[in-house]
Amino acid sequence: MDNFFQKAGRKFEKRITKEVGGSNTPGSGNQWHSPRDTVEKHFLIESKLTGQDHYVFELEDWFKQEQDAMKFGKMPVMVMGFFGGLEYAITHKSIWLQIVDNLDNYQLTIWVRKGKICTRSEEHTSEL
Repeated sequence: MDNFFQKAGRKFEKRITKEVGGSNTPGSGNQWHSPRDTVEKHFLIESKLTGQDHYVFELEDWFKQEQDAMKFGKMPVMVMGFFGGLEYAITHKSIWLQIVDNLDNYQLTIWVRKGKICTRSEEHTSEL
């Protein structure tokens, strides 16, 4: 029987998939052909949700994420969520630098207001 955290984790995965316009991977992680939670046009995404105030990021997990992404011709991303609304995306520095180099091509607005990091909509707002 699923506990609260398993249900919350699956809901988190589905929401991330919807936000990026990707598709959920049925049986993610337990079959070689469906290794991660979300497949998007450019990215292979692993979603992690925790009720703790920390998440232990293991380098071995990241290496597996990179290998899986390479198999499918995608870039690796890990999205970490914490209860309370904080969410972060982790990717390789070279991918981040490509994003930075192309920021002028995007109409991305990020600002800090009243202790919150805000993007285009309040849906994606995180408390600082």
